[in-house]
Amino acid sequence: MAPLQGPHHPIRALVTAVVILLLAGCTPWWHRHPANQPGGNQQHCKALVAAQQQLERQREADTQALTALAREPYPPSPVPEPPDPELAKRYSQLDQQLDDERYAAELQAWRLRENQRRQRWNETQRDRRLRLQQRLNDHNRGLGALKPKLGSCPGQG
Repeated sequence: MAPLQGPHHPIRALVTAVVILLLAGCTPWWHRHPANQPGGNQQHCKALVAAQQQLERQREADTQALTALAREPYPPSPVPEPPDPELAKRYSQLDQQLDDERYAAELQAWRLRENQRRQRWNETQRDRRLRLQQRLNDHNRGLGALKPKLGSCPGQG
């Protein structure tokens, strides 16, 4: 995937916030009062509304991603198969004991691996959740910064 593409790229929210700041507040002094220029207020308002809509789309996508993440179940690895009782009947008592011991050792090793695997999965999920929550916070801050500016636009207050 090319840089900055995809709805969940971590830099995308930062780029969007910078663009919004540039559009909304970091303009030269002669553009700060677009009403003083012919058609300036209308263009300014269109840019603000477009920025607002973009932030709202991103916020909605991240909200859906956060909901999907919360619903995502842990995918456990397969449990080792116990010895086949029908097949075990053909073996001597000693071979059956060895199979049972081997299975117990495999099961114990699997439990250890599975606990470690679950911990890594939980950490990954937590990191993903924190990143999504941070992006949602960024979107909300951006929308909050736009709200007063949109108040000067007709039909947007």
